Amino acid sequence: MVEKQYVNHPPLQVCYPGHRPNMWQACGNRATVYFVECSACSVRTRGFAEPDDAAHAWARRDVAPIHFTAAVA
Repeated sequence: MVEKQYVNHPPLQVCYPGHRPNMWQACGNRATVYFVECSACSVRTRGFAEPDDAAHAWARRDVAPIHFTAAVA
């Protein structure tokens, strides 16, 4: 999947002062999903078919921790 920032959306609700959540678009072979992520909080919504659904989930704080995995050499 290729992830890129999705900018064609109104501003998102800020989780904490100084944080800047971003809407992302992930494109794969069969589907495109949208999710909102705050890298400062290390949380994101699950993927949604429509950007508005992802924004609504963010406003409800329907989020989960981001799991970063280290690359194994």
